[in-house]
Amino acid sequence: MEAPNIENVWSNPTGWSKGSTQLKVHALDDNSGIIGYEFTKTSHALTDMSGHYTEISPSLDTERSVTADNGTWYVYVIDRAGNVSYERFVVSTIDNTAPTINVSVKDERDSETDIRIVAEDTESKIARIVVNGEELPTGGVPGSDTQKEATYTASTESVIDIIAYDTVGNETKVTVHTYVIAYDANGGTGSVKGQVKLENAPITLRDNNEFKRTGYNFSAWNTKADGTGTSY
Repeated sequence: MEAPNIENVWSNPTGWSKGSTQLKVHALDDNSGIIGYEFTKTSHALTDMSGHYTEISPSLDTERSVTADNGTWYVYVIDRAGNVSYERFVVSTIDNTAPTINVSVKDERDSETDIRIVAEDTESKIARIVVNGEELPTGGVPGSDTQKEATYTASTESVIDIIAYDTVGNETKVTVHTYVIAYDANGGTGSVKGQVKLENAPITLRDNNEFKRTGYNFSAWNTKADGTGTSY
């Protein structure tokens, strides 16, 4: 007698999913009928089915499934005569990995800073980037790119909550701070516009010093008025 005919093996859903997927098999046997099946990630000889398969009532046409994770699966089907068929199937569409987020300074201008936010997901791809509850434009179609970039302009000292989502719902949240660097005349006259600094990011301090004080020459910026702090 001929072995059962495995018509199809597939995963459901067919696209990306989170957590797990359903691995399915559809098999036919026009002779003695199918009496068992097995889903396993360990292959074995077709003659070694004893104790491996799940028994079912004899059937000429059966469809069975199992909850599966990523990896190589082997699907076996056995009929009443002991004939066995198998198929190999690779599940690779489960994404349980959250995106990554990189934050850096894009552009520094008077009293404000553009912050570059780059989110990356090499599996199901990036769906959206949200900053302080507002979705930022990233260009293109959501879910079409493994990497998306957005720009956020900071003009004050603030806390910025950034969340990146992939297309199956994994998310990553980072919180960054911006600080305002204020320049003080320290007894002199004139004004220098402040700057917005991103936490842990380098910044170039003003070199167009417009402060003037009779009897003094500018030496350096310092974190304390008496010059005992950190000089820049």
